[in-house]
Amino acid sequence: MKKIGVVALFGLLLLAACDNNGNKPLEPGSKPEIIKTVLPEIWNIQGNRKYEIRVEVNDPQGASNLASVTFEVRTTGGSTVLYGDSLFDDAGWFHPDDGDVVAGDGVFSNRFTAKQFQNPPQTGNLTLTFYALDKNGNAARSQEREIIFAVNAAPQITAVSLPDSFPSGSNEVIFTATVGDSDGIEDVAVVRYESRRAGEQSFLAEGVLFNDGDFTLHGDLFDGDSVFSVRPGPQFAAGKKGSYELRFTVEDLFGESSTQLALTSILVENLPGRIIATAVPDTMHRPSTANTFNRRLLTATVSDPQTLADVDSVYFFSLKPDSTFANSGNPIVLVDNGKPFNVQNPAEESGDETAGDGIYSFSLLVFNDTQPGTYQFTFYMRDRAGQRTEAVHDSITIY
Repeated sequence: MKKIGVVALFGLLLLAACDNNGNKPLEPGSKPEIIKTVLPEIWNIQGNRKYEIRVEVNDPQGASNLASVTFEVRTTGGSTVLYGDSLFDDAGWFHPDDGDVVAGDGVFSNRFTAKQFQNPPQTGNLTLTFYALDKNGNAARSQEREIIFAVNAAPQITAVSLPDSFPSGSNEVIFTATVGDSDGIEDVAVVRYESRRAGEQSFLAEGVLFNDGDFTLHGDLFDGDSVFSVRPGPQFAAGKKGSYELRFTVEDLFGESSTQLALTSILVENLPGRIIATAVPDTMHRPSTANTFNRRLLTATVSDPQTLADVDSVYFFSLKPDSTFANSGNPIVLVDNGKPFNVQNPAEESGDETAGDGIYSFSLLVFNDTQPGTYQFTFYMRDRAGQRTEAVHDSITIY
């Protein structure tokens, strides 16, 4: 299936660049343009790591009219070409290791080691010159990028520290990772942490640790030392409950990295949230004519110890005056998205006033044939850990 799809795509791209006879290019004379070049600025000359180079090219006749993207490598200030090669826009079909993601989108990619450019590689600066050519023979203005060849050792995480438990709603918990880098602590680009439920395989990306000496915000004691810290805050426990493992990763300016799994897991507590208040009008009347409606906004204000990031849904059940449930007994969901009311899509565009403020809204529409009487509403909030609040009751009378 993949081969047929890619071949068909290239066939369409080729036809798009030709006239009805299939052999005349469209609008000759219009030049392509190199829009962006993306590549690492620093390359480690030790090891065999492959670095990805991407170039985005625009052509007035479309990406299908692009013929090639190439580059040459020289020592900075020199004229001798050390290496030359091509980038590809084929989604890795013809060149499986080129790193290209989408065929025919005008983004050309390939991967290279330092030894390919210069063997043996030497420390110093190199200049890469990029060229783009379309099928009409028009060349884009070349673009240059300078890179640094240097010797680098991967950084290491030598120790991690975390408490045994994470109390629900806590802002006092601090995680730390001690980092070592023989090239100097200034070579460390980022320290990240991830979590996973104990016994599971995949990790969930969480955030970064800091080395800025801001204890109040990040829990870090000293700026520029080897200890990186983070104060995750209550939102760390959103969607979590039970035993979790933490993994820390350090990456340097060369893109070299190492990871360390914490030796002990952490018990994450997660207490359920609550519905603070509901706002339901006491009464509503039915309009006197058909195909019209009266509208009032119902709201439920909620909170959660793990912040609103832990809120999965807010909903209510409606018991009608005839003792049957509205909406076939299914929950009626409120939203907190700030979208104005739209009668064509009232479930999503309910008229909620402010997104993300913890006030969830639903537009109640009353038509002339709505069943009169008292409706009993039962509200709930469910968090991302699967916990449900106690029921909150309210009512409205339709007449």
